[in-house]
Amino acid sequence: MEPVVLIQRSVVRLHPEPDPLRLISGSDRARWERLRRPCDRHDFLAARLLARDAVAQVCGPGPAADFVQRCDSCAGPHGRPVVTNHDVSVSWAHAHGFSAAAACRGDRLGVDIDLLDPDLLVPDVGVTGRAFVRAEALVKAGAFDLDVVLELARHGELGWPADRRDVYGLVVEDVPTGFDGVIAAVAWRRPTVGS
Repeated sequence: MEPVVLIQRSVVRLHPEPDPLRLISGSDRARWERLRRPCDRHDFLAARLLARDAVAQVCGPGPAADFVQRCDSCAGPHGRPVVTNHDVSVSWAHAHGFSAAAACRGDRLGVDIDLLDPDLLVPDVGVTGRAFVRAEALVKAGAFDLDVVLELARHGELGWPADRRDVYGLVVEDVPTGFDGVIAAVAWRRPTVGS
């Protein structure tokens, strides 16, 4: 099954929620409180609410998704999000007023969104905007660290013309956003038979 990917303006996703803070964990609330700019707070909340929406689309009716974040290196409350009450992977991203979230069956998933020109080089990075969001999605899916993936991108490994490609066992796909100047990509590993 392919991932469900949802993209929305952050303030639009937050609008129908009377108290969105009640929908996030205590550790996420502490992180939210450290954010100073209202736009950063909106993006942070909207990405998590979109992730709940994406999990609901994959899993159907039932309890709302609960998330924890665990750093692979230090086990701190940051890093890759994990859904604790459903057998599904989830990823989220946000950038300058836009949020994205993805959910799917399987053990690896990453989504990224940014406000970049897909065909122009990102300053100080040396890859196009399209290759950059593909690289970030791969990192979030656990492929490699960002330096390794950007090196692959610089050598043309992430600059293919088609919309989808298998990169080291992960499917990478550009995601239409519906917004001018906003680009996104998703990376995931297809579940194996019997999982």
